[in-house]
Amino acid sequence: NLEHRSKSDLISVYPNPMIGDRNLTIQLQNGDVLRKPITLKVISLNGQIVQETVISPNSSQFNLKLEDQITAGVYFINFQTDKGNYQTKLILQ
Repeated sequence: NLEHRSKSDLISVYPNPMIGDRNLTIQLQNGDVLRKPITLKVISLNGQIVQETVISPNSSQFNLKLEDQITAGVYFINFQTDKGNYQTKLILQ
């Protein structure tokens, strides 16, 4: 039974808002370390998954390059680890 978390203080995404550059750094803030691959989703406000990427780091920080077809707007970054579900808002300008 995973504890569901969506608080923005548990995950840091930068730069946010994004202007021009499409390289994101994602940092887990609660001591969580990714030890197995996760599926990270970029979700539009209408619920459409616009990017889905498998990430396999062994750390609490990892990078994501947004795909070129993702247009300016507000999105959610969503993924799940053993410690819970993470979700945070991303603004792409």
